[in-house]
Amino acid sequence: MPGRKRRSTRTYVLLELGELLLVIFFLVMISYFIRIPLWVVIAIPAGKFLKFLLVYPIVRRSVKQPLHSGIESLIGTRGLTVEAIDPEGYVNARGELWRAVSNGVSIPAGAKVEVCGLDRTKLVLRSLE
Repeated sequence: MPGRKRRSTRTYVLLELGELLLVIFFLVMISYFIRIPLWVVIAIPAGKFLKFLLVYPIVRRSVKQPLHSGIESLIGTRGLTVEAIDPEGYVNARGELWRAVSNGVSIPAGAKVEVCGLDRTKLVLRSLE
C-alpha cells in the first residue's frame, strides 16, 4: 500500500499545481481584455497557494490512514461476545453483530475477545480473559 499512498499524495499535488497554473493563465488572458488590478492578479493565485499549504497536511494525514472496509479490516479488533461461542455464536465487533467461531476453546457470553482470523464470513476469535 505505500505506493498507493505516495501516488495519492502526488496526484493531489499535481492537481493543485495544474489548477493554480490554469487560474494564472486565465487571469493573464482576461487581463488582456479587461483591466484587472495587479493586486487581484497576485491575490487570487496567492490565496489558492495558501489554501494548498493549509489543506495539504490534512490530505497527507488522511491518505496515511488505513482503509477500514471489508471483513478483513476486523482482524485485530476487539469486541464482546453476545452469546457463548461454543464453537459458534455472535460477537459485537466495532459496533456490528457478527457470526463468530472460537479457535477451539469455549468462550462465555459477555467475554472480551479479539478477532484473530476469518473463516469465510465468520470471525475467528480468541479470548482475552
